[in-house]
Amino acid sequence: MKANTIIACAISAVAAMVSCRALAEAEQAPTQLEEIIITAEHREETLQKTAISISAVSGDTLAASGIVTADGLSNVMPSVHIATDPGGATQISIRGLVGTQVDEEGDPAVAFNMNGIYLARAQSYSAAFFDVDRIEVLRGPQGTLYGRNSAAGIVNAN
Repeated sequence: MKANTIIACAISAVAAMVSCRALAEAEQAPTQLEEIIITAEHREETLQKTAISISAVSGDTLAASGIVTADGLSNVMPSVHIATDPGGATQISIRGLVGTQVDEEGDPAVAFNMNGIYLARAQSYSAAFFDVDRIEVLRGPQGTLYGRNSAAGIVNAN
């Protein structure tokens, strides 16, 4: 009976040391929220102060997730769905709104900007993201700030 008591005390002591060490490590590395700077309204401001329904993902998060083209954005952006048709054209839908005619006669419902330059054709969306700092997705009509072809929203890659 004494051996069982000694073993139980030893296990309790080891468990206490492990929990104390984990607590000490947690106290050394305080968690701090990172401030996200966006340019959705053509000026730099924090994500929290922007009065637009927006999602933003940093370039580091994209790299960690293995996302190198627009096709992978639906994995990290809520309410965004991206599909490529057999002809190679990428269709982006935000909140279920999508422009289905993506040839030269039609216009997309979601505008796509790469470093401030509007990409008019859906075939150019599949270009690789090189040196992307962040991706911003603005939901809802953005015609006031970004012009036509943004009835469903806009994707900004900066």
